[in-house]
Amino acid sequence: MTSDPSPRRGRQGIAERRLLARSLPDLPPGDAQLIERFLDATWAETGLSPASRDSYRRDLAGFARWRASDGALLAASAADLSGYLAWRVRVGYSPRSSARLLSALRGFYAWCMRQRLRVDDPTTLLGSPTLPRLLPK
Repeated sequence: MTSDPSPRRGRQGIAERRLLARSLPDLPPGDAQLIERFLDATWAETGLSPASRDSYRRDLAGFARWRASDGALLAASAADLSGYLAWRVRVGYSPRSSARLLSALRGFYAWCMRQRLRVDDPTTLLGSPTLPRLLPK
C-alpha cells in the first residue's frame, strides 16, 4: 500500500476503512477455499459461533486480499503478518479488532500445521496488541 490515510476513530474513520478495504483486490479463489476449509473444521471441532465464523472469514480474507496473490495465506511470513498489522494500525483499526485478527490468524496457522499444509507458524513471535482496560461495572 502506498498511501495511508491518517488514523481516525468514530463513524468517519469506519467509513474510510470500509472504502479502503473495498479498494483491495478480490480474494483469490485458492485462498477463499482454504478459508472455508479452516472455518468448517473449526466449527466442527469447537462449535465456533456464526458471528465468530463471519468475523474470522472477514479477517482472513482481508489479509489475503492485502497480500494480493493466490496462495498468499499459505506463503505468508512473519514479516508479512507484521506488515499487515502495522498497516491496520496506520489506517485506524482498533487494538481490539487487531487482537481478533491475530486470534483468527493463530487458529488458521495452527490448523495449517495440523493439516501439514505448513511446517511453521508465522504467528509464533507476534505479540498481542495492548488492549485498553475496562472499568468494572
